[in-house]
Amino acid sequence: MKNRLHFFDILHLSWINISQHKARSAIIVTTISILFGLLIGVSFVLNGLETTLLDVSSAKTDGKFYVTTYHRQVNNNKIAPVDSVSELLSTHHATALGTLTTYNFNTGISVSLPFVNLPLEVIDLSAVTDFLTTDPSQVPVDKVPVLAPAGGFPVANKSDQDTSQDQWLREQIDTKYYIVGYLPIMAEPDNHIREITRPGYSDSFTPTIPGGFNLLNLVLGKINYGTTASMQPVLVDDGSGKVDTYIGELTDVWIQAQSVELEEAFRRDTPARSEYAVARFNSAQDLIDYTIPTTEELFGNSSSQLVTSDLTGNASDVTIAFHYIRLQYIAIIAVILITAVLITIFTFSQLVDQDAPTIALYHSMGASTNNISLIYLFYLLKLCIFTIIASLVIGLIFSGATAALNAAPFAQRLQDFYLLSTTPHVSFIGISQDLLFIILAIIATAPIVLAFTQKHFSAQYVAKRLKAR
Repeated sequence: MKNRLHFFDILHLSWINISQHKARSAIIVTTISILFGLLIGVSFVLNGLETTLLDVSSAKTDGKFYVTTYHRQVNNNKIAPVDSVSELLSTHHATALGTLTTYNFNTGISVSLPFVNLPLEVIDLSAVTDFLTTDPSQVPVDKVPVLAPAGGFPVANKSDQDTSQDQWLREQIDTKYYIVGYLPIMAEPDNHIREITRPGYSDSFTPTIPGGFNLLNLVLGKINYGTTASMQPVLVDDGSGKVDTYIGELTDVWIQAQSVELEEAFRRDTPARSEYAVARFNSAQDLIDYTIPTTEELFGNSSSQLVTSDLTGNASDVTIAFHYIRLQYIAIIAVILITAVLITIFTFSQLVDQDAPTIALYHSMGASTNNISLIYLFYLLKLCIFTIIASLVIGLIFSGATAALNAAPFAQRLQDFYLLSTTPHVSFIGISQDLLFIILAIIATAPIVLAFTQKHFSAQYVAKRLKAR
């Protein structure tokens, strides 16, 4: 008499369960759909925001992303040679363009020079060919080729607040530097650019939506200015030796000042020098894959840490910010999954206990406990399918409502933040692996709930339930 139920009998009986338990089925579907629907809506919005921010970040560079990157040794905080990232860049379809070198004369000693607190940046000509407006070979012999921020140097205009550093830099711009190109910028000239030239300045400029409290600002507040493109000159090393000569002249002045002001034991012969690789990514996804930390880096188990900063825009800052937001999001998914399972177990246990006479009938017809388990597993899976559909609808409604309330002010804010000539297109819906993860989490509730209620289908348990009535 055993195993008389066939597969299609099991499917048919699972459908009968749905029609017989409409109220409890509706409770399960509605409760879980609201929980996961809001998660899906948040996923849509997060992915839409990230895509939008990456698009506008690269709007001034024709969809390309320019970054500086290096490996930092964890044990001593030193920067590894630039070729340590070459293979990794190639693996992620990036083009290594050259190097950016910084010279820092503030090496823990104090001398009275106006440039001592102003790190000098030198970039290879090969790394900035996309930003050139003048052939470096046309630079006069007594000038040094430099890149300027788009719109010119903010320090070029005199101010009552000028420091000796500002005055020195203005003199260099007038007498030593020759502009051969411009780097795109992301700051309001009147309010931000000038301040960024000052040492120790920390810019907390973020693309938050104005007008009071807004839930989106919990995310947008984590997106910073990001770019390493200086508001001061970036010296362009064209191989002519002009930059090396210029750095050498400043070093000689620095050494001479030390000989006058410092005891010999405290003097330094060379400024601190750091070197970074400059790379270009043609795809946002390649940049994301390259930038997000590995599992070893995330948990501090790696001997080195990959560091990526933006030469233009703030795409790597956006990528890192959303990566950590998603880690928090996954934790929320886990909490909601546990909540959904507990609610379903409670409701489903009552449903199965209510079905004790029916389950006893199945046993009397020769159905095994496994057969009966399959009936209720398919019942749960069908509820999961209804839940997925309802959750997607709720998610779309959530993202649509978010767009209706925020699209216009957010687009205007992005135009101001990125200094765009036109209002950008913004999206509040995007699809990523998060959606698949949520769908799998919903489906996973069925076998999890069944595992916790398996004993309810045994003949012994059913007999006890019937006897207790």
